[in-house]
Amino acid sequence: MINSIRLQITDFLNIIIFQNSFFFLNFWSVVHLLFGVGIMYILIKKEVRCKFLFLFSLFSLWELFEFFMIGMGSSLFLREFSIDVFYDIVYGMLGGFVISKRIGKK
Repeated sequence: MINSIRLQITDFLNIIIFQNSFFFLNFWSVVHLLFGVGIMYILIKKEVRCKFLFLFSLFSLWELFEFFMIGMGSSLFLREFSIDVFYDIVYGMLGGFVISKRIGKK
């Protein structure tokens, strides 16, 4: 039951919204963007120094965690192409950048 629900959610998030030879966007991209916004919001409110380095490190470590979990045979994550990993980090950082410009200067 839970595995079926997880697969339905994952299938939905893997729907490609737009793709060409240079650009890739699926619903996971939206999730990464929103997580970037949320994490950066917390970092700004907590007055963390080096916010962007922290955010980049967090997203990079998460992608490494996914990679190792896949390598260990976990069914929680699907194997991604390296360009997907790159865009996951880019969208997360973009979310952080947007919120920092929005509230970071206040």
